[in-house]
Amino acid sequence: MHGWFHITFPLSDPVQIFLLTLLIVLVTPLLFRKIKIPGIIGLILAGMLVGPHGLNLLANDVNFKVFGSVGLIYLLFLMGLELDFTGFKKHLLQTATFGLFTFAIPFATGFYIFHHILDYNLLSSLLIASSFSTHTLLSYPIVRRLGINKNTAVTITIGATIITDTAVLMVLSYLSNLVGQKSGLGIYGVSIALVLLIVLTLWGIPRLGRWFFKANKGDSQNQFVFVLTIAFLSSFASQLFGIEPIIGAFLSGLALNRIIPASSQLMNRLAFFGHALFIPFFLLSIGMIIDPVKIFGSFASFQMGLILLSIGILTKFLAAWACQIVFRMTSLQRNLMFGLSSSHAAAILAVLLVGYRLELINEEVLNGTLIFILGSCLVSSFVTEKYGKKLALTEPIAETPVRSIPERILVPVSNPETIPSLTELACLMKDPASNDPVFFLAVGTDEDISSGRIQRNFQTVYHTVVNLGLEREMVHPVTLVDVNISQAILRSVNELMISKIIMGWSGSTGTDFLFGKLRDNVLSGTERMVVITRLIRYLSLKGRMIIVFPPFAEFESGFEEALGTLYHLALNIHRPMIFSGATNAILKTESFLKEARPAIEYHTFPISGYPDYEQIHNMLMPNDLLILLNARPGSISYHSALENLYKKFFKDAQPYDVAVIYPAQQEIDPAVFISQLETIGNGMVPQINRFSKILKKIINFIAEKVARRT
Repeated sequence: MHGWFHITFPLSDPVQIFLLTLLIVLVTPLLFRKIKIPGIIGLILAGMLVGPHGLNLLANDVNFKVFGSVGLIYLLFLMGLELDFTGFKKHLLQTATFGLFTFAIPFATGFYIFHHILDYNLLSSLLIASSFSTHTLLSYPIVRRLGINKNTAVTITIGATIITDTAVLMVLSYLSNLVGQKSGLGIYGVSIALVLLIVLTLWGIPRLGRWFFKANKGDSQNQFVFVLTIAFLSSFASQLFGIEPIIGAFLSGLALNRIIPASSQLMNRLAFFGHALFIPFFLLSIGMIIDPVKIFGSFASFQMGLILLSIGILTKFLAAWACQIVFRMTSLQRNLMFGLSSSHAAAILAVLLVGYRLELINEEVLNGTLIFILGSCLVSSFVTEKYGKKLALTEPIAETPVRSIPERILVPVSNPETIPSLTELACLMKDPASNDPVFFLAVGTDEDISSGRIQRNFQTVYHTVVNLGLEREMVHPVTLVDVNISQAILRSVNELMISKIIMGWSGSTGTDFLFGKLRDNVLSGTERMVVITRLIRYLSLKGRMIIVFPPFAEFESGFEEALGTLYHLALNIHRPMIFSGATNAILKTESFLKEARPAIEYHTFPISGYPDYEQIHNMLMPNDLLILLNARPGSISYHSALENLYKKFFKDAQPYDVAVIYPAQQEIDPAVFISQLETIGNGMVPQINRFSKILKKIINFIAEKVARRT
């Protein structure tokens, strides 16, 4: 192609290739996050666009294939490293049984259909059948947000991942050896070689790892390089045994699983290094193989995608149903297990890419995999969301607040106009029994500090505290030099052991489209209580506190903590509390306030369904403080209508004093470390809610038409 300045396509200069690749890895997930499509799909589509079959900006040459192969090995290494053995041991029989079912049923069904009905050859049918058995834990963040991650069904499904993924890779090792004839040992020789590899890896690597980590304690750089060396050494050893290198990578991950803590700095670095660089190269390399004309312009590829999706969904449901019968589980637990195990993402890509390189599968199957992945992610998220909420409603409500650390309030300050109101609210929300100060965080650059802007903001805080008649020691200023405000806030939450965050309403900015709003980034990055406010009047004025609950608010883990915060605020500003919400939430609120001392004036007005704008607007009087209880996306009381509701009050021409409270959620269990790549589809839930609403409207419309005709 003709050069443009000093650029020729496809790119051949290493700097240009790496620059374009990094731009794709940077921008693609941001764009696809806005349309709620998994980042895995986005990077594959980007590879299709810039690859030889698209715009031909990048060539799928040896140099790029090296990075793709390294990314594949790294992906399988992380899969082994991040698997959770806790649930596997806790429910060994149930986990082993479901692991067997979720491997064998999809495998047997897929093999029969492809070999006997679609007439694929034996080895190709075995490989495709094994891909149905894989599953990822894409929907795990949903169950964690709903507070049911300790349910037996969830624990069993997580543990079963170990069995099914290991079994699939063992099948792949046999097939790759039989096709490639790497060792010429035959099936018995491969079995012996595989056993030797497993024994040497799982026995030798943990001992070598413990010795090295003990000898190099505190040297994080050497530890990181050592782990990478082990991963690729194990992959090379696998090649020497005549087995696919990804098998050795997976086994090395399993071997190091118990000696690298899930929440350690080393684990974070390993995950960051893979997800930021090597794994995106692998996903791009897959996209560069696929011809977009064949996948979007060919009915055969679309048909194959539907076949793969139908078999995958049906067989995963049958596996969950069989486990339900054997262990007499409830239908809700069965559906939850099905939802968690029905998504396919990274593992199936690894298996089918190896099969494509070995010429066991054709382009139709590889192209159809995109439809399979996207469809299974949609089904998994939808089913897990729907039945997870129903299961959460059947579980007993926790009687103790979610917070087990002392109350510590963090107030990020930036706008001088909102500092007085934020300071007043934070000091008045504070539990009198807490001896900790209120932490005020200022984030800026070195220039902000030298110019005195941050110091002036802190002086405003001190001035407000003195006017409230409080001691200056009640506040503690914190300054961080950072260009990313949300990351600075989240870092302070962890370092200062913060229990609740109070922030001002900031509206929207031009960068929100790509990088997200500050509020959204904070809510998704921490499980602590978050309060968003817009206060215009002094809280000391006479008025009422109008508190509105959504349905199922009482099931939120931090509901009682939120009630306690509201109680302290009402006690300090001497305002009566008016509660409006669903009956069950009102009953729990009354029970809480009846035991509170000193007693406080309150009134309750039960309502059915979700509150609307007019309903709340008619309740408000001048000087009232409106407090809306909201929820994080995916939690049990979340509804998109709540988002629109509070935005109306924030943007209303008539200025109201408004606060929105997001109750605390259950803490992340560091023992269950789920890969970012596997859970990247959690953002699909809002899109699924929209799709569900549209589908319901279509069904209702058709039903009305049929009813009129009859």
